[in-house]
Amino acid sequence: MAEVVISYARDNQATARQLAEAVEREGYDVWWDDSDASDADAVTEQIVGAKASIVIWSSVAIGSDEVRAEASVARALKKLIQASADDKTPPAPFATDDIIAISSWIGAPDHKGWLAIKAALESMCGRPAAEQTVPPEPASPELAPAAESPATLAANAVEPVAAAAAPPAQASTTPPASEPAAAPAAPAPPPAAAATAASQKKSNGLVLAIVAVVLVGLVGGGGYYYWTYMRPAAAVVATAEPEQNEAAPQPAAPTQPATPPVGIPELGPAAEEFTREAVITASSGFAAVRSAPSALGINIARINPGETFSTYPQTGDWWRVRTASGTIGYMAQSDIRIRDPEAERRSRERAERRQRGPRVRYVNSENMRLFCEGAGKGTPNCRTFRRNER
Repeated sequence: MAEVVISYARDNQATARQLAEAVEREGYDVWWDDSDASDADAVTEQIVGAKASIVIWSSVAIGSDEVRAEASVARALKKLIQASADDKTPPAPFATDDIIAISSWIGAPDHKGWLAIKAALESMCGRPAAEQTVPPEPASPELAPAAESPATLAANAVEPVAAAAAPPAQASTTPPASEPAAAPAAPAPPPAAAATAASQKKSNGLVLAIVAVVLVGLVGGGGYYYWTYMRPAAAVVATAEPEQNEAAPQPAAPTQPATPPVGIPELGPAAEEFTREAVITASSGFAAVRSAPSALGINIARINPGETFSTYPQTGDWWRVRTASGTIGYMAQSDIRIRDPEAERRSRERAERRQRGPRVRYVNSENMRLFCEGAGKGTPNCRTFRRNER
């Protein structure tokens, strides 16, 4: 089986011949059907056994069922290389892939379209067999160099010995008669070995760089998480422990006020100063008590509608609160409504007076209208009557 198969319409036979000759000059084995009557089964068999299939599209090839079928087989096997002989767009689904324009190519080796086809062939078929380097063999068993150790071979592959390429020290090429002939120098390592060692060295460097980036990301992410989430929570818990454990010994009062840790606001008055009773403003849902004065703080308690808790007037968007169970934390100021017992008492009294007050009862609307136009004008009951009347 050939390495490369060329599919085309009969009107593009000259372009196919030119392309086949150029691919053969590169060292690839090419198959293309140059007979007048093509065998669809033979072409499909060649495409299945090949490494790459070049389809030459044109206005005639677009309307050819044979070219479409051969392109579909190559595309399904991921061997398709598409070229256009007249810059016509191929039909779907081939139009979504890369199309190489060779309409202006007349065989020049530096043409952009030919270079693209050549690169695609090297990607699918590898380097041509003619370009593969074969290490030279010694001329005779007597002159063959001794086997070298793997360490010596690796050193030679990375950095070839310069002495082998240096000119001889003496100008004369004939050694003196009294001196024995020197053994021939060992053949230089093949260029392929040097390229392989250099590629391995680059791969190792890339792997080390990726590992270093991953380690830096893990360390940085862990530090950010601790500083943002764990450190404020730990500071609040450590501060709240003496309030929850009454049996713990109280430290002596410092002569100067202690400076709060960086990033943690002052915790405010002691537990006995939570003197104002409060409820949450939302009638539905709930409010969360957090471990730090921020939305990033951990939820340590929950206040439902109707539940009371204690706090005191403060500044800022986050207030210190204490729940009925004794948990101390922070709550958004917009969720807090401080209760005013005196105002609530007055509101209840007004509601009771309204319920006990006299109500105007009327038999028909005409009597009520006369009453509201006279003595009852402006009373709450008349205002209600006016609204109902409209």
